[in-house]
Amino acid sequence: MRLLVAGLRVLPGVLLLVVSVGVVLAFVQTVLTNEQVQGQLIGLLLLLGLCWWVYLQIPAPIKRIVKRVIKKGKSEGGGHQ
Repeated sequence: MRLLVAGLRVLPGVLLLVVSVGVVLAFVQTVLTNEQVQGQLIGLLLLLGLCWWVYLQIPAPIKRIVKRVIKKGKSEGGGHQ
């Protein structure tokens, strides 16, 4: 009986893992076989790289100010009570 209960507890996680792996494999297959998707992915990766480069160019004091503003906004109205 305990084995059945343990199996039922693990089943949703295993199913989620199997579905996730299937989705990742399908995505990889699509990217490798579809030239249009490859071009879009390269464009997205270039844009992401540009965003990281811009972020790294921002001086540290400005980064601290932005972090404080975000942290303050979360503590005032964004938190769960």
